This record gives sequence, C-alpha cells and structure tokens, in this order.
Amino acid sequence: MILIIGDWRPELFPHYAGALITTLRLLGYTVHRAWIVQRGSEFVLTLPDAEYPLHTDSPALRTRLRDYNAVIILPTYDPLWDANTPIAYALRFLSWNDPHDPPFVYLGVHFGTNRTAIALPSDFPLVRPDRNNLASTAHTTEPPSFLFGTHAHRVRLTREQTELYLACYINESNPMHLWRLNTANHNALGSDGEVLAEVIGEDYAFDATPVCAYRYKNCYLMPIVGFGSAPSGAYRHSQSRPQQMFWLLYALKCVGLSPRYRLPVLLQMDDFQEIGGPLTPRFPGAPFVNDWLRALLATYEWYANEFFPRTEIPLWAALTTGGRHGLRSGAWTLLVDKRRMLQGGGTEPLDSTGAALAEQLLRLFQREQNRSMRLCFHDHDRLLSQSASTNRHSDAGYPLAAPNDVPVAHGRIVRKGHSAPPANAVEIEVDGEVYYDINPPRTGSANTFWYAPNLHAARILIERNVAEMRAMGFADGGIGGEARFHITAGEHFGSAAVMQALYEIGVRICRCGVPPLFASERSGNTLYRPVRGVWLFRGATVDAADAVGAGELNNTGLYDADQPLRSFIGTYPALNPANDISGIWATDPVRAQRRAYRRCVGHFSGAYFDTVALPHTMAFSHAAMCLCWCDPADPLRRFTPSDSLPSGSPGPYINVLLEAWLNFELMYRVLRDYLTPATGENVVATRERWMESV
Repeated sequence: MILIIGDWRPELFPHYAGALITTLRLLGYTVHRAWIVQRGSEFVLTLPDAEYPLHTDSPALRTRLRDYNAVIILPTYDPLWDANTPIAYALRFLSWNDPHDPPFVYLGVHFGTNRTAIALPSDFPLVRPDRNNLASTAHTTEPPSFLFGTHAHRVRLTREQTELYLACYINESNPMHLWRLNTANHNALGSDGEVLAEVIGEDYAFDATPVCAYRYKNCYLMPIVGFGSAPSGAYRHSQSRPQQMFWLLYALKCVGLSPRYRLPVLLQMDDFQEIGGPLTPRFPGAPFVNDWLRALLATYEWYANEFFPRTEIPLWAALTTGGRHGLRSGAWTLLVDKRRMLQGGGTEPLDSTGAALAEQLLRLFQREQNRSMRLCFHDHDRLLSQSASTNRHSDAGYPLAAPNDVPVAHGRIVRKGHSAPPANAVEIEVDGEVYYDINPPRTGSANTFWYAPNLHAARILIERNVAEMRAMGFADGGIGGEARFHITAGEHFGSAAVMQALYEIGVRICRCGVPPLFASERSGNTLYRPVRGVWLFRGATVDAADAVGAGELNNTGLYDADQPLRSFIGTYPALNPANDISGIWATDPVRAQRRAYRRCVGHFSGAYFDTVALPHTMAFSHAAMCLCWCDPADPLRRFTPSDSLPSGSPGPYINVLLEAWLNFELMYRVLRDYLTPATGENVVATRERWMESV
C-alpha cells in the first residue's frame, strides 16, 4: 500500500496527483492520497481516516504512516524561491528513520536555505541550495524550460552502473541547478548514504560531480514528476501528459516494491516509408533520395535484427495508403510503383539503385509483419472526417468493390421487428441492435463514390485500404496482426460509425484525435469506454522537425539556421532557452552540438517513456522527420560532434531514431521488472484496468 502526499494550493490548481495514482494502480498497487492543508497557523495532513498535525512532531502521524509500504511526496509546484509553503512541512519525514518507518520518496521537493519551517537533520548530505548564491551551493546549468527534455543530461545510475540520458528537472530556478554533495556528511553516513544518480558534464564543466538522485537512510530524493497533478484522463493541456515518469518507477525499484502487473511497451511510427520531397540536396554531397531510402532500410533492419531480439519491443507502424489511388506520398507510390513524390507536386521515378532499395524495404516490411513490426493502413488520400468524391477499388472478391452496386449512405432507419422488412431495406447492426436501413442511396457501378463518415461509406473506404494492403503483401489487410490496431491519418476520428466499420474488420485499438479535431466528430469520441467496440488512444507527436511547418521537406539534423523547421532545435524553441544552442552554433559548435544532442535524445526517449505510463496516450514519430540526416556512408553511425563540417552543412549527421531507441532501451532494461512488450491483448487489458480504477 502506497500513500501519495500532495499540497493543496487553491491559488494554483487542486493537486490530484492523477498521473502517479493512475500509473501505480495500473501496476497493481493499492494507493491512498493525502493533502497537506493549512488551517490558520497550523498545517495538517489529511489522511483517509483523520487529520494529523504536521507543523509539530506527531507520534500519532508517525505511527499511522507505518501502515504504508512507501510514502511518496509530490508537490504541485515547488520552485526554489518558494519558502514555507505547505509542502515544506513534509521535510519532517527526513528525520523519521527508525526500522519501522516506511521509505519516503521526495519527487522534487526542494530543501533550499529559505525553507525554515522544518529543521533538516544535521548530517543531511546534500548542500542546501541558496537562490542568492546558487553557483556555490548547487551546480548551475541552463535557463528553465517547460519541456523537461531541455534538462536531460548524461546520467550514471550507480546501482546499475548504467549511463544514459535522462531529464533531471529537480526544482525550478534560473538558471536551473543540480544538487551539490556535502562530501564530508556523505562519507560519514557510510551505508546510510547513497548517491543513486550522478550527472556527467558534457557541455558544462562542473567543479565536482553533480547529484540528481540520492538515498538518505530511508528517504529517497528524486527529480520531480512534472505535470502529474491533474487527473490522468483530464483534457487540461499538457497536465494529462506527465514528464519524467522514469523517476517514479526508478524510485519504486530503489525502494524495492515489486508490481503485480507490468506496463505494456511499444514504439510507434507514422508514414513509416516516407522520405520527403526536396528537389535538390541540402548542399552538394548531402543525403539525397537513395541515401534516405538506405537510411530507412538500415534502421529498420537494425530494429528487426538487433533491437527487437534484445528487447522484444514491437514497432507499431502505419504505412501510408492511398498511393494506389493517386496519393503522391503513399507507400504504393514508393514501394510498388517505385516513384517518389516531389516538393510542390508530381512524382518522379526512382533510379535503378533506388528501385532496388524500395523493393528491399517492402520485402522487409512483409517479412517483419507479426514479428518485430505490426503494420496498419493509414489513408492520407481520404481523411476519415473529410466528405468528398473518392475513388473505389475494383479488386476481385470484395463485396464493396466497383462495379458492385452497394449502399453509400443511410436512408430511413427503423428498428427491426417494428415493421415487415421492405424489399429495398438493408439490415445494419449498431451497438447490438439490428435496424432496417430503408432505401439507402447506392453507388451504382461507378468507380467513384461520395465518402462521408457514415457506416456504409466507411465500409467502402476501409475495404479499399484493406485491398491495397493485401495487394502489397500484408495478408491481414493492415490491422497490425495480433495487435488489431489502426492509426488514423491526420488524427481524424471520423465518427462512431467509422469505428464500427473498423471493428468489423477486426480493429480493437485506434489512435486518433481525442478530443476530436472538428466539432462534427464529437459524437461518440471518448477515452472512457470503447466506441462501437474500439478503444481510442490519444497521440503525442515526437519528431526532429516540424512535419506540418516543413511541408514536404525532410529533417536536416539538430539545428538548421537557414531552415529551422527542418531541424530539431528549430522546431522546439523551448529546447533552446535564451538561444543557448542557436546562439553558439557557429562560434562554439562542438559544445552546441553536444547540448542539442542530449536534449534531443532526452526529449525523444523521455516522451516515449512518459506515455508508457499513461493508459490512453501513445507517442509516435515520422520517418521523414527523423531519418533523413543520417551519414550517407554509414546510416547507423553513432552521432559524433564536429567543428569541421562540409560547406553548407547545417550540422553533423545523426540517426535520430537509432540514438533515441538505444537510450530508450537502457531505460527499459533498468526498469524491466515494471515493463513488458506490448501486445494488443495486454494494451486493452491495461486500458480496462484503468477504467476499473477511475
């Protein structure tokens, strides 16, 4: 049994600790929560059974907390300039160190010199930060950012002897800081003091090794879990997407609490085959068409042959469909017709080398479906909420193919049994009820139909996509094999009727816009129950360039001053606070590149991990936004900063997905006891377990 303590600060927003409670309950723990509340001059802890004083040393409270296996303290917002706010009184637990006392986990509670409500133990081993003298009492880093990947550093986990990139947002200050170790106190503690995680400086020269996680006796001091306050299903902007969830699970591991269940883990890609459409290389000798194809092939082969055998984490990916019906960016266009789209319009044929690479890519996808990859269709030719004239397919053996005359919209609908079925009625089933659709409009033998997000038209469109996937060699028609999932193009939901049509071909999981993109899609769109048998999931885009702002262009690396939206830092200004990368990109290139790299890898792998801990959100990336600035001579070459670049190059080559996935693998290995490879079955089971607890 775990207790989560927050502070009730109505001037900010109520502290529900929803992200933590959701994650812990999904892992199978029993969770209680309590708030520190000010009542006049007193501060009390409101537990489920009673209120206990916290402003004085209460033996009754201490005895009561011993009922828990662990106590987690999570502030709503605890910047270094806050003094004796309610959460400050939780520092009392640092002195409760008897064998019967539970472990206390502090997630970002600051202990600065301005916090005087509770006296800290005299042997406390971390230097208390003084915001008026921060450089001497802590290790200072960059300006603060709401994207915690900005504060990712190379971290050494001492128990595991593992080095990886992790966001280390401890408490807000300006500049940000990491803890300074009081070496004398630490050494005197012996086995009662343990550095759990220390930071290795790469673009900062620290005068000693900074600390970002520490065990003091039975107390564990960790970075904050940010934006974890609101209920985990809330639609309050980023509050429903917590950051730095790694530190919650790592705290559980350090404390020694084993889960009953494990969280399913997957990685996800949209437009899996896309390479982008620039007409010329970024500079002479820069990666171009065949290099992009080679990079995709090498990266996906590495995933299948190396990453997947080590981790068994499946790659859920969407192949862009619609190419068979004229979409320039479709998988059919590239992999079957061997043509690539061009920026601004049209296509051109691949040369013989490019055609051979495209064929190898298609064969790899066919081979890995149902092994390392789960592939679904993803129709960018006709978005699910977009009503318009649409091409039909004409493959033999399909009931809705042209020239068959089939219903395309609804007529008059009555429930079956209330009247005799007219001769021109079609039976339809909705939520277990059977209806007569009387005299519905039909397609005739035409090769086109008017698509609108009703059941009949959705069936025609979805059958078209199934036929296209089967024609490309995917026997299941593109529903991800056992995963039985769908990723909608542009995050369009369409309607509940569209979900029914997906359900009828076997889909049980659908990632789309929740809440929907358009008012017309609102009906039936919800996270809290299946929609016509299909569970909806929200998406979180994690790319190294702006897929919308860059148009049909692809990624050009970590930073591109001339075309910023094609670069990682240019896409995310919050990862470039006070221009601390762009401002030194030309004058101190190696330092700038190292800084951009740690933020890129920390942001990517952290965002992937943060959504693992949520039962309703999936992080995803795009191939053209992540894989088109690999070294043409060696697409799998690891990132190497350089102060000597070819003329015209915006920065060093980088395989963003390789770097991010390798770091994610380290996170996964460290927390393997809390995670498991995703299947369609365990993803749905986790979602159902969430519904039982909200």
